[in-house]
Amino acid sequence: MIGFLSAIETLAAHELIHKRENYNKYLGLLSLSKIFYCHFKDEHVQGHHKKVATEIDPSTSRMNESLYQYVPREIIGTHISMWKLEVKRLRKQHGDDAFMALILFNRLVWYTVLQVCICLTVYFTLGWASLKAQFVFGAVGLFY
Repeated sequence: MIGFLSAIETLAAHELIHKRENYNKYLGLLSLSKIFYCHFKDEHVQGHHKKVATEIDPSTSRMNESLYQYVPREIIGTHISMWKLEVKRLRKQHGDDAFMALILFNRLVWYTVLQVCICLTVYFTLGWASLKAQFVFGAVGLFY
């Protein structure tokens, strides 16, 4: 049941981040934040769509690659790819010496803050058992 609900929500989030309107993108981001995968919003559109089906695309599975090999490689690879995209974007906007900009305006930092806020809200509102359930939902959601 958790896998089914998480898969439906992730599919809906995927479609929402492709829409032009910002409110749709933010709804997709909120859905992705529940499975701790916010970076997908930007990396999927800016990274995966440009590198699809190439060796440098971490989101493309390799031939005969098992799910258990693919998922960790994809999670780590998309985070690295998104970090490179963010550094490139921020250096273009703020110059090479903008260390504080890399911290203050980095989307990955803000996505992490959002996910921590969601965890804290779940914990303080519903307790430790609900937070554990949230972690299970997120872990299962990454596999579906």
